[in-house]
Amino acid sequence: MKKIFIILSLIFLTGCGRESLTCTYTNDKDGIKSEEVITTNFNNDKIVTMKGIIKTTYDDPTNIDLSYQTIKSMMDSINTYDGISAVSSKSDKIITTTVNIDYQKVDKDVLDKLQISKSEVNASKKDVLNSYENAGYSCK
Repeated sequence: MKKIFIILSLIFLTGCGRESLTCTYTNDKDGIKSEEVITTNFNNDKIVTMKGIIKTTYDDPTNIDLSYQTIKSMMDSINTYDGISAVSSKSDKIITTTVNIDYQKVDKDVLDKLQISKSEVNASKKDVLNSYENAGYSCK
């Protein structure tokens, strides 16, 4: 659960005009491979939208149902906020989670609840790019 909030916290970009930045991260540890793709769109130095997709593949799907229920419950609670949509799906060995945030619609108090600080929301594109890269993401 904390990982989702960390990912959301890293998803803040700004710049001039309409631009987007896509950052990816892959982690393969203890039989669980996680692939993350985060695309942030911004306009005139302000974040407009963010889309994060996390695809988690389990070598041994023994505990996939428990993991899926935990993730689904968390996404269902996030999905109750205006400006945020979150969905998870599961196959035999893969859980896919997608989170969309429309920063023009989401209430600033909700961002506080999700542990997303105002300084992150207002960060420059360069600052956010540096944050992603420092966290091990590759960005383009």
